[in-house]
Amino acid sequence: MVKAKPIHRYPENFETFVVDKLIEHDDILADHGRKLLKINGIITRLDDIEENVASLMRLRDACDAFMKEIIENRQERIVIGRQLSDHEERIGTSEKAVLITTAS
Repeated sequence: MVKAKPIHRYPENFETFVVDKLIEHDDILADHGRKLLKINGIITRLDDIEENVASLMRLRDACDAFMKEIIENRQERIVIGRQLSDHEERIGTSEKAVLITTAS
């Protein structure tokens, strides 16, 4: 048994049919073009976001380094402050010893 080929039923004016189909496909292509432009805009924004994230990461690293210096400076000032207090105590003790020795 042989299957019958489908019969294409085109409108009476084939030229009008073709033009209508071309216009329909042109509309579809235009819609796809608009969607591609929108996608390209989104990709551009994503690239901008990636650049901003990279900048923020560099800023974070710089802040971390700066905070490390501040902490080291504060720790150093604490050590120097203690040394200064120790020196003041020794100088005070030495001055008292000298005063006692000269008074005698």
